[in-house]
Amino acid sequence: MQWHDLKIWPKYFKSFKEGNKPYEIRRDDRSFKQGDILVLREWKPADREYTGKLELARVLQVDPLDIPDCPPDLCYLAVERVYLVTTGDKQEEDPHGS
Repeated sequence: MQWHDLKIWPKYFKSFKEGNKPYEIRRDDRSFKQGDILVLREWKPADREYTGKLELARVLQVDPLDIPDCPPDLCYLAVERVYLVTTGDKQEEDPHGS
């Protein structure tokens, strides 16, 4: 399992956070695999800076994006939101998403 630090524009960040975007379309330059964790950091392209907000996503499935006229190195990542809970001095993944 690998962790991938990725920029995500505000409108896509909001859709993911609200549960309306259970996927990512990305260039497959990182060899994404099932089980990897995406650290989605909200990025404001106009200001060329991060907002400080982030969400975690677990990769459930990786498929090539075979659509005519699209770059050949794009992939479709089915993802689910990962929730963390704090217990004492460490954070743990919450399997129930609460």
